[in-house]
This record gives sequence, structure tokens and C-alpha cells, in this order.
Amino acid sequence: MENIGINDRGAAVEDVQRRLAKLGFDLGEAGVDGIFSTKTAEAVREFRLNAGLPEGDFIDSLAWATLVDATFSLGDRILYLHMPYFHGNDVRSLQQILLALGFSCGPADAIFGARTEKAVREFQMNMGIDSDGIVGPATSKALLRLHHAWAGKDPVPDGVTFWGFSRAAVVLEQTPICFYGTDEKTRRMALAISNLALATTASSKVVSAQTLSGVPDPEMVFIELSTGKISYDSLIPLVVFSDFDSLVKRFATALSSLRASLRRIAIKVDMDNKALVPKEYSPADYSDGDDQALIQHFAVLILDAVCRAFSL
Repeated sequence: MENIGINDRGAAVEDVQRRLAKLGFDLGEAGVDGIFSTKTAEAVREFRLNAGLPEGDFIDSLAWATLVDATFSLGDRILYLHMPYFHGNDVRSLQQILLALGFSCGPADAIFGARTEKAVREFQMNMGIDSDGIVGPATSKALLRLHHAWAGKDPVPDGVTFWGFSRAAVVLEQTPICFYGTDEKTRRMALAISNLALATTASSKVVSAQTLSGVPDPEMVFIELSTGKISYDSLIPLVVFSDFDSLVKRFATALSSLRASLRRIAIKVDMDNKALVPKEYSPADYSDGDDQALIQHFAVLILDAVCRAFSL
């Protein structure tokens, strides 16, 4: 492209001015008027300095590309894994939101790479929308609807801290939840969660499928536990329990996407993930079927995470 500089006029200058104004640069009283004045030149010089570009008061191809990148907002365009990679302020915003919600995508480097696409797919599963890795209108709206959950939050996942069940009692007494398993281990895990909740408070509304009796509360949330492959249903939020740090945030995100007519969330638990298994356990400790201690360990973590998520 030809350089745009002092005394140039027209639509290209107006576009530059609009983008500078969006970034908060002072264009003087004339504002966006399509005339590259000395005030516009000062704003361009400041922008180039802030962006780490060579000094100058003109817009060349490098400055233009940098200016465009800096002024993209989430939702302005469709983002997906593409070569060359999409990059810009909208990608950085996406990454910061994903990190704040508990979906690891690496550093917020404003580049839509493979790790960012993976985090997008996991977020989409968590929200019960098509998991295609494409940040189109539906995914952008879902992210922006969760503004209350990520605005102003530290993008680095919190370290693991546990409430202690006494603090969880209020949630347990007010929130009807039914856990159920899809295999022998998770059925035992669901029962262990129900027993833990009842041990915390006799007024607990948390049950397992084995202990559920009568007509379920219309507000009851059904939580499916599985250690194997889950048949993915785009209508049901899927929480992948892959690390302790993000479980609370991921579950809270799933809660926000529940439909009134389908109050169900699936949690996939990887009991073979060494990062999730305490050091005191070894494969030999539970390979013979005597794995109740390990199941109890995961029951404690899941119940704690669910209680914290419902309180957010």
C-alpha cells in the first residue's frame, strides 16, 4: 500500500482516524474528518511508539496491519484455526476470557493457534453448543453472556483451595442435585458424593440415582459422571475434569448454559490421569478392584468443586 501521511484526505484517512479514536488517541477538535492533519500525525506518531514500530508520523503497510490488529473486538470477525494464524486484539480478548473461565490456551499472545482452538472446543462442549472450534456469532455471544464470570478476573487459574464442607452446607441445603454414574466406578462415586453431602448436613438436597426417591424437584440438576468415553450431545454441557485448578470455573460455566427443560451436565473423570491421582496411590493399590479410597478422593474433589461453582 502507499503511505498515508500529512495533508492526505479521503476514506483511507477516515478509516485510520476511526481506529485511532477507538484506541483512545486524541485527534483534536476536528476528530474523524478524513483529513490527515498535524493532530492526526501526532496520534500516529504516538501509536507507532506504543506499538514498538519505527518512529514516524505516517501509516505504512506495517503500521496499518498493526492498527487493524489492535482494533479488532471479539465478534467483529469469525475466528478459527487457519494458516496463517489469525492474530489481533480480538484473539487476545478471547484467550483472556478462556483463561479466566478455566480453559487453558497457553499465554494470551493474540495468536489463534492449536491450543486456542482446543480451548474453544472445550468451552463449546462446556456450554452445550456445537464443538467445532470456530468462534462465530453463537460462540461469541456465549462468551459475552458470561461477562459477569470473567470480567476483571485474573486470567491465571487459581490454585487449589478447598472450602471444607461446613462452608458448603448452605449450598447443599438449597440446591437439589442428583449425581449418577454410567459405569460401576462412577455409580459408586455418585453414591459416595451423596453420602458426603449427607454427612455434612442432614438437610442436604444432594442425592445419587441410587438414593433418589419420589418425584424429582423441578429445579434439580442431574450430573452425569463417567470415566470413559462420553457420547457427546451438543445440548448437554460437558465438563472435562482434567485438572483441579480449572474444574470449579468450568463447572460454573456449564451451569450458566443450562436450559430450563434440560437441567443436565456431564463430567468426564480421568481416574488414570497421574496428575489427578494423589502420590500415595499407585496403580497396584487399586488395580485389583480395591479402589474405594481413590473413588472417595474424587468424590471429595467433585463435591467441593460443585459447591463452590454453585456459590459463584
